[in-house]
Amino acid sequence: KEKSVLLINNLPIYQKLFLEMSVKGSHLKILSKLLNDKFYGLIPEELPNFNLSQMNARKTYKPLTWHNDVRYQSKQLETYSCQGFMALENMNSNNGTLSLISNSHLLGYYPNDINQNQIKNLDLDAGDFVIFDSRIHHSTSKLKDEQSPWTIVSQYRSWWVKPLFNYWRFFMSSPKSISGLNPIERSILGENSEPPYDPMESNSARKGLNLET
Repeated sequence: KEKSVLLINNLPIYQKLFLEMSVKGSHLKILSKLLNDKFYGLIPEELPNFNLSQMNARKTYKPLTWHNDVRYQSKQLETYSCQGFMALENMNSNNGTLSLISNSHLLGYYPNDINQNQIKNLDLDAGDFVIFDSRIHHSTSKLKDEQSPWTIVSQYRSWWVKPLFNYWRFFMSSPKSISGLNPIERSILGENSEPPYDPMESNSARKGLNLET
């Protein structure tokens, strides 16, 4: 079968560089404004209270179909999920760059008939990181060559939305791998929003920062 995409799922579990990229950086300030629960209460408002949902590496051999990355469609301004698209090489409309339709996150439905005149292909330099609402209708552009460069695709979600991978449970099986992370970084991995499984624990999945680490 002809391959259309190569994926390496859950990069942070393989190398500390990717782990640190996912929980450190100025992009977290932007994501906090978009994804923070303003009623969370147990973490200071200026700090992140959202979670990492996934972080993958991707190379495509044909354009991705038009889609968005949420199951629940809504027309409201507030969002609960955001994507991050990092170019590892210069990208444009000829080598599989990110293509999107502005304001489509407010339409309230999955992509169907695409108006070609509304499509925006982003010109990106190596290292550029694009943050966008997961409801945005998006794809990748045509490929002049046989394959696109590798990209890193991330997703962050509000703490109360189920992530695509349980990073916190994974890292708890090897605590040394996260021994250098501070409470905020551990929180982004899901420490403060994992549902309890001990019947004697509180039935709330919302917790404050663990300052004992």
